[in-house]
Amino acid sequence: MAQQITALDEPSRLATLRSYKILDTPSEPAFDRLAKLATHICGTPYAAITFVDGTRSFYKATVGFTADGTLGASGICNDTAHQSDLICGS
Repeated sequence: MAQQITALDEPSRLATLRSYKILDTPSEPAFDRLAKLATHICGTPYAAITFVDGTRSFYKATVGFTADGTLGASGICNDTAHQSDLICGS
């Protein structure tokens, strides 16, 4: 079962994410390979390396679809950002 990250951890998570200076950067082959590997491991046609900064989701790499990100931090990307385990499935 996935371990939930509490709301108290959110400021620390966001500070750490922003310290990486990865938001709004161009695609990189290493992240593209990781996204492709995720489709293989999970047996899905789609995958994304997504960073959730609290107000939006930024897609660093995608497989099976194209997008730069979404406004708002809802849905599976936000849910995943608040768990410590891998979510894998179709």
